[in-house]
Amino acid sequence: MMKTVLKSLLTSWLFWCLIIPVFIVYGTLSYATYNLIWINAEKLETMEPEIIEAKEAGETLPFRERYDYESTFNLYHKSQNLLQSFWMKYIFPFPEFTEPL
Repeated sequence: MMKTVLKSLLTSWLFWCLIIPVFIVYGTLSYATYNLIWINAEKLETMEPEIIEAKEAGETLPFRERYDYESTFNLYHKSQNLLQSFWMKYIFPFPEFTEPL
């Protein structure tokens, strides 16, 4: 009984007409999110040395720089936890960055 249900499901054109667009949309969203994660990682790599230097020197950065770093840091971590990308952090070596001040 179960074997015939699975066989009819796999040969059904309606099933494939519904499932293929889902795979295409999921793949597209995953690719876009992967690129977003790496773009944010590159931004954080350029901003992080200033944050570390200011933390070591005991200085405070201007509000705009702190806000930019914090918002990019939050977007970087939130985009790794989306439905289409939660598994990527276990496969791809995304860099870790220091917490915002």
